[in-house]
Amino acid sequence: MQYVHVERTNTVNPKSVSRRRAVAAVVLMVSITIVAGCGGPAGHRAVRDSLPLAGIQWNLLALGNDPITVADEKERPHFLLQGDRDEVTGFSGCNRFFGTCEYDDETIRFGPMGSTRMMCAQSADLETRFLQTLASADRYGIAGEILELYNGDRRLARFKAGP
Repeated sequence: MQYVHVERTNTVNPKSVSRRRAVAAVVLMVSITIVAGCGGPAGHRAVRDSLPLAGIQWNLLALGNDPITVADEKERPHFLLQGDRDEVTGFSGCNRFFGTCEYDDETIRFGPMGSTRMMCAQSADLETRFLQTLASADRYGIAGEILELYNGDRRLARFKAGP
């Protein structure tokens, strides 16, 4: 009995390698495109690079389409949701207020509010409109440092994150 020794060499076809690399590159580009698209539209929902709703002081910029101007930034209406306690505090332009607030990823409901009772003739209208806006909000959206409150599809107010 005779044995024949056969040596096998592995040769790689250069065309095969370049095809594999091209296919891998296409698969990678498609995967990146799919993952990038998973964020969905910013619309009225919080986006990944946005701030959280709670733990941030939200300073009023506009009620509806009307920009809010104040003589001193200390007088700017604002609110702050207290983490996971469903508690809201803030300043309405004249008085400090406190109350409850329930929210999830899209919806928001401010509960009954209590406040101090200072008399401020110059800011009484702004204070009334601000508190009514909070009471009628049913959803919100955050994009970057901007928070918008809505009632249905109607934008009620725009806020900016601040100190």
